[in-house]
Amino acid sequence: MLMTVGEFRDYVRSDINGLITSVANMSRNVSDSEKQEMNASYIQVSKMFGKAIEVNPEFAKVNIGSSEMLLEYKLPSASAWCDLVLLGDDDLDHHQVMIVELKNWRKESKDKPGNYEGSILHNGVDELHPCEQVKGYTEYCRYFHSEVRPTDEVNGCVYFTQKIDMSPYAASPNAQLVADYPTYNAEEESTSILANRITSKITKPNPDFAYAFEKGVYRQDRNILKQVAENLSKLDSSLFGSGLVSPFVLLERQRSAYNHIMQELRDVAEGQKHVFIVKGNPGSGKSAIAANLWVDSVLKYRDRGNIAFVTTSESQNHNWTKMFKESGVAGAQHMIVKASSFKPSLQGIDDNGLKAKMRRINAEKYISPTGALDRRFYKDYIDYLISHDYARGYVENNNFLSIVDEAHALVYPEKMLGMAMGWKIWAGPMAYHIIYCSQISVFFMDDKQGFRDRESTSIDDVKEFCRMLGVSYTEIEINMQFRCSGSQDYIDWVDALCSPSQIKNHNKWKDQYTVEIVDYPSDLDNWLKAKNTSSVRLLSSYTREWVSPDGEGLDSMHSRNSEYDFDLEDKNGERYKKYWNYAGDYAAFVQGIVRSKMHDDPLSEIGCPYVVRGFDYNYIGILWLEDLVRRDGQWVINLDYNYETGTSVAKGGAIKELADYWKKRKVKKADMPPFTIPGLPMCDRIRETVFQAYRILLTRGIKGTVIYIKDKETREYVKSLLE
Repeated sequence: MLMTVGEFRDYVRSDINGLITSVANMSRNVSDSEKQEMNASYIQVSKMFGKAIEVNPEFAKVNIGSSEMLLEYKLPSASAWCDLVLLGDDDLDHHQVMIVELKNWRKESKDKPGNYEGSILHNGVDELHPCEQVKGYTEYCRYFHSEVRPTDEVNGCVYFTQKIDMSPYAASPNAQLVADYPTYNAEEESTSILANRITSKITKPNPDFAYAFEKGVYRQDRNILKQVAENLSKLDSSLFGSGLVSPFVLLERQRSAYNHIMQELRDVAEGQKHVFIVKGNPGSGKSAIAANLWVDSVLKYRDRGNIAFVTTSESQNHNWTKMFKESGVAGAQHMIVKASSFKPSLQGIDDNGLKAKMRRINAEKYISPTGALDRRFYKDYIDYLISHDYARGYVENNNFLSIVDEAHALVYPEKMLGMAMGWKIWAGPMAYHIIYCSQISVFFMDDKQGFRDRESTSIDDVKEFCRMLGVSYTEIEINMQFRCSGSQDYIDWVDALCSPSQIKNHNKWKDQYTVEIVDYPSDLDNWLKAKNTSSVRLLSSYTREWVSPDGEGLDSMHSRNSEYDFDLEDKNGERYKKYWNYAGDYAAFVQGIVRSKMHDDPLSEIGCPYVVRGFDYNYIGILWLEDLVRRDGQWVINLDYNYETGTSVAKGGAIKELADYWKKRKVKKADMPPFTIPGLPMCDRIRETVFQAYRILLTRGIKGTVIYIKDKETREYVKSLLE
């Protein structure tokens, strides 16, 4: 909805409280303190507009854009709001966009320049510099807004709506930033300069452009691999070629995290270490920061040592390695390393030899009741190996920078259930070794996405490893949202869906993100095909056994006669048959690489939570089958339909727990229900792993999700939450 500058001024004069209420009701959640800030800011903005109208009476007709109502323009596909966007044309009929960040910061505040470009110490707190904030909004619209043409101009500035001292903001290291994105305050002269600048840029209204801008969409493909590959393709002949730009425009806290880490890379002294923990929900932009960091640090700091992108799953490793191999950059694929590569490479001793050595030193301490090395004392084992020259490839600070995306999937043997494939249990936590072997480590984490038995590292664990190694750390939270049309309200709905306290907030996000529930499996395909894009995928949790890879099974082109993994009843008595994603190369499913069936038909396979974690698509179709169901007002797991091998230990514990429960009640084994019982520890654990799998599936979409729910009671319940 749009309004003119003149209409805005009328609102401020006659009904400013009504104006603010409208903004609060139609926009994001606005606190009472923010409403007070709006009141003061809007009065001052109205005064500034009055000066602009004195210069150019036509300015009263210039539009203020908002994707909701009035002010607070929500950037397309992002959970970020611009305070004020002015839209119109200049004398050459070029479209003009002026983004104004409003700050009603107090005159008496004792602000100081930050320690790195893009930061400011506001009331003693290190915050994103307002000019850095508006720079992000400006670049986002300049490069990726569908209605902005190459000939159009997008500018940004900051308007302090009180008479504060602006000198700390323009001081080093932010002098160039403020030169590019100027600041103004409520002083008469400064306000007049801003009014003159706006009227020199926007000389006449263009309602059609304003309306189109308001309805505009984000036009960049946010496929993380594609954007990094396109950056690499711009290089001349080596990793230091010209033309390199960051894959993504970062916003708000993303920019703070990126700037802070890049400043540490620039200034860290030889031998010093530091760890960054960047946490955020699915879709918060963690992987975008990771990609920008990797590309930019390789360009600037490769001479400081190895710069590694550390993968925590085979899917990640397949996809990133494949992308780099095809980039044409010599040796680039070798900068992608598995987290498992950080363990000591033993020379002159094997596992049994190490166990024998530790048994002789202190068998009571180091040998567990099972006869294996006690996993709690990994640091003693590592110290012994180093001191006796058995781990020659294990070098402190061997990497200058290690970037770990999806770090919640790192193995921590002391906490996990069962075994860890490809990792020695006695070696201890992967994160400990990454910190030891790296001068700067960056862990991108979401504790709720680690759902397998062996994925056992938490944010608190990383902090503890830092303390053990005497390494300082910085924790940064990213509260953005780029998937799901930038709707944090939808993410809140997903997080609450599988909790004891579900929420009905569909009205808040239904116009932003599309979720539909269909009656038959084939309806998923029809719905996705109608979107006319290859950025679609079918997904499911592990409710069907993975039979297609057995023996001479499925290949990437589906040229073999393999048994279908999914064979479901469909409409009109037909059968819906699909394969799980081809496991020989996860890049076939994720990227739809050439010479794969997924390249020809992106709906030919069904992806599991493991393969798509960390990736997203415009539209997602989900087969929600029999594993997670509602019974008697509670969520339970049907263990007969849980085939996730990565949680087999948790499942086995739940099966034993249920057998004991029903045996005490004299229920025969053949009559025991397969459903978990809330309140039993292992039953609750397996339920949480399935919850987390569904959370991954439900947050892969950028524009929409369509769901087929097989179980009637579950389907009706989820539908009720969408009413």
